[in-house]
Amino acid sequence: GEPVFQDFPGVRIRIRPISRGVQGDWKETDAFDVNSNNTPSTMFGAIEIPPEGQADNTVNEDVVLNWTAIDPDDDPVTIAVDWVEVPLGFEPDKATLDTLEALPWQEATTGALGEGTKSLDASRTGIDHQWSWDSVADAGTMNGYIIFRMRPLDEKLEVGTWTYMKQKVHLDNYTIF
Repeated sequence: GEPVFQDFPGVRIRIRPISRGVQGDWKETDAFDVNSNNTPSTMFGAIEIPPEGQADNTVNEDVVLNWTAIDPDDDPVTIAVDWVEVPLGFEPDKATLDTLEALPWQEATTGALGEGTKSLDASRTGIDHQWSWDSVADAGTMNGYIIFRMRPLDEKLEVGTWTYMKQKVHLDNYTIF
């Protein structure tokens, strides 16, 4: 984890051997940090894509992402969310981590629905949340398949790993225009 004392670790161990009453030289470790904070994680739930055209010709472009915040220390989490349009035939559930990381990810703009991204409750068993993505602001008039990835940061600055969607979803922003 990040050092407790900002830019420098704060713990050293100093030890010396004693053999048959004879004391050896003191030895000291390099400085290191003691971090008892556990890493947060996230888990994806269902994605709710808005309908393509309402009776009054308005469309809600906010895509709702259901997800779960997990932190073994019950610390609140802040999330980063990215999105990417995936190529035709790409299967995220069969892709390697290296392949997923190499995709041209873009930061996702928070929509008007859901709970936002900052200081959200988490627990060791997980707390469910909703976040919404303003798909028109980020993707414009695209008609294709997308996936999301999410990364948590807890209030003690412990950064979790990226969690990737296993299934792509179809986003049709072209029809609304």
